[in-house]
Amino acid sequence: MMKLIIAFALLGLIAATSLRPPVIDFHPSWTEKQTHKFVEGFFEGITISSSEEGYKQIMNQNTAWGSSFEKVLLMFAVQSEQGKVEALANLGLVMWGIEEKVNKSALHEKMGYTIHKMREISFKLAQRQGHPNLIASSVNPNELILDAIKANQKGEHYTAGQKLGEALLELYFNTEKATSPEFAAFVNSLNPTWEATTYSKFEQMSTARFRDTHLGGRKKRVIKPHNKRTSLSKSSKSDPAPTAFDSREKWPKCVHAIRHQDHCGSCWAFAGSEVLSDRFCIASNQTKDAVLSPQYMVSCDPKNFGCNGGYLDLEWEFLEQQGTVEDTCWPYESGQGFVPSCLGFSACKDGKEMHFYKAVLGSSQGIMDTEEIKAELVANGPMETAFMVFEDFKAYKSGIYKHTTGAQLGGHAVKLVGYGVEGDTSYWICANSWDETWGEKGFFRIAFGQVGIDDEAIAGLADLIRS
Repeated sequence: MMKLIIAFALLGLIAATSLRPPVIDFHPSWTEKQTHKFVEGFFEGITISSSEEGYKQIMNQNTAWGSSFEKVLLMFAVQSEQGKVEALANLGLVMWGIEEKVNKSALHEKMGYTIHKMREISFKLAQRQGHPNLIASSVNPNELILDAIKANQKGEHYTAGQKLGEALLELYFNTEKATSPEFAAFVNSLNPTWEATTYSKFEQMSTARFRDTHLGGRKKRVIKPHNKRTSLSKSSKSDPAPTAFDSREKWPKCVHAIRHQDHCGSCWAFAGSEVLSDRFCIASNQTKDAVLSPQYMVSCDPKNFGCNGGYLDLEWEFLEQQGTVEDTCWPYESGQGFVPSCLGFSACKDGKEMHFYKAVLGSSQGIMDTEEIKAELVANGPMETAFMVFEDFKAYKSGIYKHTTGAQLGGHAVKLVGYGVEGDTSYWICANSWDETWGEKGFFRIAFGQVGIDDEAIAGLADLIRS
């Protein structure tokens, strides 16, 4: 106990002088199997498990890594005596050691920046002892630490590691800015296939705030079983899709402009309404060309969650059964996170007659096969897809995105408009909903197979009879 107190007292000096932390003589009691369980849980908690090569390196270096994590165990096991702030601050010593280990490993490219920043944050935390409320967050890192302690007392080493990892990640998300010049420079230093930048509109919010307001694609329910569709053109079934395709070029008057979801997790409603808008224009030969309302979906879809996200399959069931109105009938109002009640909507805001645009009943299908996604794009136009956003994606400026570094933030839905090939890299072309100042004038390109982008493309056919 005395040694831990001494270690804590030295943290302020460490943070100020950037000296290496002192060597502390711990006497761990974990077995190798228990250590592995904790390591596995910890990296699941900070979402590093997606880095397969880095994860393998960690597990193969169980002696060096085990020593660091055994120190973590002792640090949080005495937390109830030592105080919450001290226990979190002591993690700085461990995070320092972890960073030294990953600097020369494949893991550094995936999580190096995050680990570096978490270490800095835990050092800063040491200087804030005495503050009972460390972070204003929907998830309290202190509660996660207590959960880790309880799990450890029960001998649940995996859960203990996972909860501790989640605590560190939540602390990081609530302290780190959504974008910064430092982060963009770090990404670009790794020589990715794309270029990162910083966006002033994101610099004033934390990563946690960005996650809660700019994402919203829920992936767990999707995809529905593949349904046969009789209306898919025969040529798209029998003929191979072209090497490259862009619906903006084939239907330039039907693929509508980039939109902005603002501070609301309504990406699902934007992507879905935009896909149906484009498909009505295409299917009707431009006779039914209207921008459709995401607001009606955000407020009125009873199975989804407004500004807190939505499931794509449930969304398309809603579009088949209920449909949505034109954007001029109910313009977007939820940009700051407020969701007006559907019960209060009885007439179009523009005074015109209310008219619903629907997808054909039973036509919505999730497609997992890359060639079938291509064929559907060529035959019927844009589709909706969802993928997992990592920290680096929000800094995307141009190029073909491949996940390079940073932690997992959450699901996001976008409109899939085409595909192409550059060199030996095949990529999808997508329309985002973060306005035209982001990415390639609101669009982005992403390599096939990256972060689930082609796992769950979905769309229904425009119902020209019922609409």
